[in-house]
Amino acid sequence: MNSDSSSFSDLVLQLGAALAIAALFIVVFFASFSRKSGVKVPASWTLWYMLAGVVAMIVALGIFVGVHALGFALPFPPVTAAIVEESLKLFAFLFVFARKPSPGMDTFDDPLHAASGTLGALALGLGFGLFENLFYSLGNWPLLLARQALTVPLHGLTLGLVAREIGKREDAPDQASRKRRDLSLRIAFLIAIVLHAGYNVLLIMGQPWYWGSAIIVLVLALYTYKRIEADL
Repeated sequence: MNSDSSSFSDLVLQLGAALAIAALFIVVFFASFSRKSGVKVPASWTLWYMLAGVVAMIVALGIFVGVHALGFALPFPPVTAAIVEESLKLFAFLFVFARKPSPGMDTFDDPLHAASGTLGALALGLGFGLFENLFYSLGNWPLLLARQALTVPLHGLTLGLVAREIGKREDAPDQASRKRRDLSLRIAFLIAIVLHAGYNVLLIMGQPWYWGSAIIVLVLALYTYKRIEADL
């Protein structure tokens, strides 16, 4: 009974930490977008992206569980997981972005594609990360805290690299510019996978390599914040 109570308390604390991290990113990044653009981001717009992230994580979980049930082992798990997760997040983002590209499109001639894409990606990644962390074992608090503080935002920040290029492509004035953006999009997707895989490796290696994971997330967060402001 005590073990069950302890596990439940750990779960509540874990969820609370994850939600606090997600809320912090939403407040900081979304407030910056609203302040610079003059566009208030509707909660419904944000929820669409977060729910898409949850669905993407469910699909990812189904793939990983299915592969394990069939008796297969994923080659180079940190890299393979990064490829699968980044791909599924991208598909989910494209699905929602095609329907809800910018919260400012109803009131502004400029659809704010690049900044809105980055913002939507962040919301989607937070939804993905929040749901993913429900499936990690409780009790190992150093690992759990690292995952809540780092992995939850990582999913949004890596997708944000790609989403910004998708937004830039939408804003391209001609076909030649779009083709150049296609190349930038592919490069951004490759960078997202490399950063995600590197993050996974560092996190698995444990102390003191957590600091490497933290640096990746911190640099990405600062870069994303600056890019959102620059694109408005």
